Amino acid sequence: MTKTKFSPTKALLAVGSISLICAGLIAPVTFAEGEEPTDEQLRANFEQCLVNAYNTENPEPGNATSLTDAQLATIKRVSCNNAAKVTKLDKLTSIEYLHINPAKDQTIDLSGNTTLGEVTILADGIENLQVTLPNTNLEHLYLRATSLRPLNLSTFSKLQTVELSGNVDVTLPAGNTLEEIGLYYNGNISKIDFSKFPKLKSLTLYDSDVQALDLSKNTELIELDINNLSVQNKYEGSLKEIDLSNNKKLKRLSIVDQKITELDLSNNPDIEYLELNKNDGLKKLDLSGLTQDDIYIYLGSDGDDIEVVAVPKSWEEEYTEEELLEILGLDEDKEIEIKYGALPKDDEEEEEDEDEDVGVPNTGIAAVEMAKYVAIVALPAILILASTSKRVIKRQSKKVRFSR
Repeated sequence: MTKTKFSPTKALLAVGSISLICAGLIAPVTFAEGEEPTDEQLRANFEQCLVNAYNTENPEPGNATSLTDAQLATIKRVSCNNAAKVTKLDKLTSIEYLHINPAKDQTIDLSGNTTLGEVTILADGIENLQVTLPNTNLEHLYLRATSLRPLNLSTFSKLQTVELSGNVDVTLPAGNTLEEIGLYYNGNISKIDFSKFPKLKSLTLYDSDVQALDLSKNTELIELDINNLSVQNKYEGSLKEIDLSNNKKLKRLSIVDQKITELDLSNNPDIEYLELNKNDGLKKLDLSGLTQDDIYIYLGSDGDDIEVVAVPKSWEEEYTEEELLEILGLDEDKEIEIKYGALPKDDEEEEEDEDEDVGVPNTGIAAVEMAKYVAIVALPAILILASTSKRVIKRQSKKVRFSR
């Protein structure tokens, strides 16, 4: 089964689909603005989509205008972008791909279409959409509606991709199949335990109710996109911290409209894209683990709150201050502390504080012992301090792409 890539946007979900209404095919009925189509018209629209699908798959000897049950049974792909009311689903015994835009409230029962591998249902404006799905071969599922009836996918053993937009109480299948999860405008997902999806490679959470996020078990994660999470549907950026130290394969990270104060990416060497826009209160950012040659970084206007940024130690020799300003997209109106190498962790900071309390060797020791101390302890410490000293540079505010 070939997967059709699903491309979400921040405002709504958009599905790239192949239109089957092309030259030589009959277009379904369209309706004037404000016109209320009848159920008969909506069913006729879907039936015309079936005819178009059959003619696309069977261009010879000519275009059919109506289909027998035997012809319906051969159709593998149906894409119906016009308002429709589904019908004759029981006749589609070979269908593998279905993309529909249902009109009006209706029950869509696909439980008998066990050959389906991919389903897209875009039901804008429909509340309490009821969908029954086959759990035999379904691999990719995309649903959008104002709200959906509870959706239990726990027995869908082949499911790889799930993208749901709209309020829905969903039960996802635990195990080794799910690789992509996208949840949008959903107030019912705070109880989802993402540790049950060890093969997860892509996670998108938009305008949904999530107060804490534990991704420590998702070691295969490559893409993470978080935007405007909420608490009890109050969209104020509920996420205050996130630990990505175990997500070492992460390449794309976008955290927007949150309350994170510190972000440690020292264990994420593969990051190629980083967006941290509208994170009011972000003070510390550790980028010391970055290793890629082509990196995009956007801190956004709220990067003004950042006080300390750690960058790879090698950058001290590889880049001028102007280039560092460019790669970090920093603002020239405020001084930022740049540290070369990883920021100390909390326990390391405590050890440093303890070291500061250790006194200098007693001044009464013999001259030879003092010389040994200077050679063995003091001089190396001075050299280390000089090599890792913090530098203060000005910031330049602009969205940039910098290739090393």
